[in-house]
Amino acid sequence: MNLVPPTITTSRNIDYIEHVPTYDYFLVNYLNPLRPLVFLDPDLSNSWSSYSQLICKDLKGNLVPNIDAFVEIFRGKSSPLVSREVRHASASYGAEDRTDIVINESFATRWKQVLESESGTQEYLKDFHLCLARPDLELYQTYPIFQDDWMNAYALHCTRDDYRFLYLGSDGTETGFHHDVYLSHSWSTSLCGIKRWDMVSPQDAHLLLHSRTREPIQCLFDDSVDTSEYPGVLEARKRCKVVWQFPSETVFVPSGWYHSVKNYGPTLSINHNWANASCIQGMYDALVDQVEQSVLLMEDLRDGMPKQEFFTMIYTQLVTPSWGWGFQDFFQLIAWVLKHPNGGESWLIPSEVSQGFNHAGVRELMQKLAQSWLEREEAEYLIQIQGIVENILELTLNSQKNPGEILPAY
Repeated sequence: MNLVPPTITTSRNIDYIEHVPTYDYFLVNYLNPLRPLVFLDPDLSNSWSSYSQLICKDLKGNLVPNIDAFVEIFRGKSSPLVSREVRHASASYGAEDRTDIVINESFATRWKQVLESESGTQEYLKDFHLCLARPDLELYQTYPIFQDDWMNAYALHCTRDDYRFLYLGSDGTETGFHHDVYLSHSWSTSLCGIKRWDMVSPQDAHLLLHSRTREPIQCLFDDSVDTSEYPGVLEARKRCKVVWQFPSETVFVPSGWYHSVKNYGPTLSINHNWANASCIQGMYDALVDQVEQSVLLMEDLRDGMPKQEFFTMIYTQLVTPSWGWGFQDFFQLIAWVLKHPNGGESWLIPSEVSQGFNHAGVRELMQKLAQSWLEREEAEYLIQIQGIVENILELTLNSQKNPGEILPAY
């Protein structure tokens, strides 16, 4: 397996488009069938202010992060910083030395030393909420094909949080195999540096799992992998799609696709996690799976506890902490979308997205998910969630009576 970035003309292992696709084309060919994509934006350097402000050229003419400008823009803000990622095959995802740092002159000095060092020192500024840090600046524009985004709309409106991130990595930094949070989609646009993506489809994800722990392998092409612990690893290597991402290119990672990423040279990228009707069924199914796994784990306690207490424990103490959210969060998201059918001030859907698609299908899907949960054993004991779900059914019926309202596309 070639671990050195190839020339740009030999790097294609998934579909590649030399322009930003239209929503109609993206919806039919990639979003709904959950197929990954790389596309080039030839005008990115002109249209994104982050490109001109955060990227410069080094003495060799290579594009690199402009650390002084980065500090000037985000001075005083905090961000997670990973100084060491655990890279052996059986490490758990997220096994890393992560600390919160303040972006200031000391950070700039430290980062420049890392970039200039030949000792192999590696640091990775991850999951930095750039838009929350500077809401007064428009550092980039989300492409129209990604703007039907329920997750960020709901998070901004209801939690004052978001899933919009900046990643700044030195040469050799990486992130091990994982699927995206809640089984959402993600997109990543590279402003400088080269990224290697190893991608495995949901249908092949079982090949990545440890025989006992069922945790995914972190380094698929690690020569020290024990095939008795990862019996599917050799087949996974054959089916893995290796994608090289260059500056001004965007990678779309569909819901459920496992992926790992390694940086070559100093890199800076902007990433979103996002979700809409195209992946909401998978997100629901993943939560069901989390609940059922947790029930099996706690089966010995089940007969000795009142059912309301047992299922409350499953939902609040096991599923939500391990998965990052639970059914209450999920259905609150659905309810918010139904209550804001034309979009909110933080959710601006372009006209090409909001017209001409199967809006009735979105309502039917929401009804289906709500009814499916109400049929579960625990529904009668979890009164608060039950109320949210029943409200969703009422909202879907009301929206059917007002077909002029615009729901997100599907």
